[in-house]
Amino acid sequence: MPDLEHYKGGREQGYIKHALIEKYLERFTIKIGSKWDEIAFIDAFAGPWGAKSEDLSDTSFGIALHRLERGLKVLQMVHGRSPRIRAFLIEKDLDAFGRLDAFVKERPSKGIEVQCFPGEFEVLVSRLGESVKSDRCFLFSLIDPKGWTGLSMKVMAPLIRRRSSEVLVNVMTDFVRRFATVDLCRESYEDFFGRPGVRKIIADAPADERQDVVVREYCRSLRELCEFQHVSSCVVLQPDKKGVKYFMVFATNNPMGIKVFKEAEAHAAALQDELKFAKEYGDQLPLLPCEAVAPVSEALRQKYRRLAFGRVEEVFRGRVEASYDEVFCKALAIPLVTETELISWLEAHPKLSFNLIGKRRQKPGILKGDRVVKSH
Repeated sequence: MPDLEHYKGGREQGYIKHALIEKYLERFTIKIGSKWDEIAFIDAFAGPWGAKSEDLSDTSFGIALHRLERGLKVLQMVHGRSPRIRAFLIEKDLDAFGRLDAFVKERPSKGIEVQCFPGEFEVLVSRLGESVKSDRCFLFSLIDPKGWTGLSMKVMAPLIRRRSSEVLVNVMTDFVRRFATVDLCRESYEDFFGRPGVRKIIADAPADERQDVVVREYCRSLRELCEFQHVSSCVVLQPDKKGVKYFMVFATNNPMGIKVFKEAEAHAAALQDELKFAKEYGDQLPLLPCEAVAPVSEALRQKYRRLAFGRVEEVFRGRVEASYDEVFCKALAIPLVTETELISWLEAHPKLSFNLIGKRRQKPGILKGDRVVKSH
């Protein structure tokens, strides 16, 4: 797990983001590597930025390489498999790139092929696409820019628009919503979302809903322009005050990707609550036990549960049956909602019930053929 000491003093949101990446990538490597011959990892904005550790273990690429290596070791020891794993690290700032390149050259590879590229991610998209075009290769792209401009959805779409692809994008919602009413930013919005008219949709939304609208519209772009079947997101809170810092938006073509991502999100959310609790109370315990529960994010959890379960209700407008996979992906597209909460809500629903495939099963699961049925 990332060392919190390296993130104190204003980088706590990076700690949450890195905990999410770390938790997801090791399971990703094992699951994908057990079936695919090649894995490619891209860090489109590698840095390093603000790293305090000498070994750069508090950077996205440092954490990613370590988890890819651990996953490969498990594959070799447990599954008897050694898929080819490559990492492509891109950085346009020459000073940062020099540090990145030196780190890679000095670091033992441990089975991972690592290449560093100086330059802008958008310029390198075609070259990267050629490197990962094999049908035997599964691609995971981490897109974590310092801002939100210069990241064109249409430019990156040809790289990530493939069946064997997943992407995790840092969507700086605070920046995006702030400039929604500025006419001069129209082209930047069309570039970022890849569609016209999104700026007006965000600008017309109530101020306290704009960040959620930004995420909703970005997810829509990933589905429509990059042809991902499933999307979800993880909320990262401001470290020193109430409110959202940014969202990590995830896209995949397999419900299992959503399941693993949501398990990683739950891990990151628990750490986030611990951080918020410590900042809220310090060494003093709250007077009432109820005050100790998610002091900042509980209101968000309640809001997102309403949204998630409302999406499930929409599925059954005019329908009497749906696959559990569809219901699962619809609900868990929303942040801070867990599968356990979804199942509990469905079990308590007066009109919805499960049709489970197989004997002696009590709970539904994805990719098992289970159905959710609506009674009259």
